Amino acid sequence: MGALVVAGALAVTVGFLLSSGYRLEGERLVVQVGLLRWSIPLGSVQRIRRGGWGPMVSSFRVVRLRAAFSPRNLVLETAHAWWREVVISPADERGFLTALRTLAPQVKIDEALLPFTL
Repeated sequence: MGALVVAGALAVTVGFLLSSGYRLEGERLVVQVGLLRWSIPLGSVQRIRRGGWGPMVSSFRVVRLRAAFSPRNLVLETAHAWWREVVISPADERGFLTALRTLAPQVKIDEALLPFTL
């Protein structure tokens, strides 16, 4: 019985991780984590910077939507009503930043990202 519970929990966790991701759709960033889905208007994104491991980007003072499971992630600072920071780790970072710059030219991209990505 215990093995069945552990196997079920493992299946749910793997399914949760595999069905998680984000994409740019028109003027929105759509973030999906398991069965949950959020849509963040690109007009609310103000700045993008490099993130880090969980403790480096976690805080109880700032509400964050963390959809990144990588230490090499990006933090999108927003004026969104629910999420002040959205943490993502695009597989094609350069492509993502290029698309973001095209769709949301108001976004300030940190200097540390520019020489290596665009």
